[in-house]
Amino acid sequence: MSTITTMPVSMEGWQEEQQSWNQTSKFFVNMHKREDRVAQVVDFVARLQKLGIHPAAGETALDIGCGTGDYAMGLARNGVKVTGVDLSTGMLEGGKAISENEGISLDLWLGPWSEEARQALGWDKQFDLVYSIFCPIMSDTANLHTLHKASRKNCLCIMFADRKDEYLDAIYSERYGVSGSPWESMLQDCLSTINEIGKDVKITYKTVEEVENLTVDEAVDYFCIRVQRKVGGDLEVIKQEIREFLSAKAVDGKLENHTTDTIAWISWGV
Repeated sequence: MSTITTMPVSMEGWQEEQQSWNQTSKFFVNMHKREDRVAQVVDFVARLQKLGIHPAAGETALDIGCGTGDYAMGLARNGVKVTGVDLSTGMLEGGKAISENEGISLDLWLGPWSEEARQALGWDKQFDLVYSIFCPIMSDTANLHTLHKASRKNCLCIMFADRKDEYLDAIYSERYGVSGSPWESMLQDCLSTINEIGKDVKITYKTVEEVENLTVDEAVDYFCIRVQRKVGGDLEVIKQEIREFLSAKAVDGKLENHTTDTIAWISWGV
């Protein structure tokens, strides 16, 4: 049975972010059985094994920003005891329901990842593998230090080196007159920190091209938080603006979205 426990730390300053993820959590719950998501989890586990950092059965892992827990469940199926942390109630409740339906137990914690949280929970060198996958808070390198401190063996951070997303890029440039995020700059900041604190740092890149078939509603849920983080403003207003923009481009209410992501896998020892 999976459990959800609230962290004994303040949520001050995190309520708006939490609400945003809660409002889009249904989209990520529905992703669980999508063919591309299943393939991503299989690839994740295989790459951990290839890197030699997949915990053995009975060992422990911590997933920071675990969302609905797809990757955590991939490890748990191999006998790893997985703890997940996420800010979103909706994400964790979805992950709890999915994991229990599949007979998997996860130890889920609700709250922000921070040094305060790590100390409050006593997670000093507590886990054999600590990892984070596409988690926006890792652009704050203080959170990488905290991730490092929670591990007694290996760490992994998966992040974007570059992203080309047909419709999101169009939303940024045509609707709001801005460019995308400076992925390479953020990656280099994180790499500098990891090279300072880590041992045997390894970085590999993977380029993934995909075609996503989305309804307008799915696309709105998929893009809205990224747009809000970039341009600011009320989430519901942004959703409506994105919906109007994408509806004009949709064919029979559907979008064929072409993406090219360059993904950096950074692993290190402690």
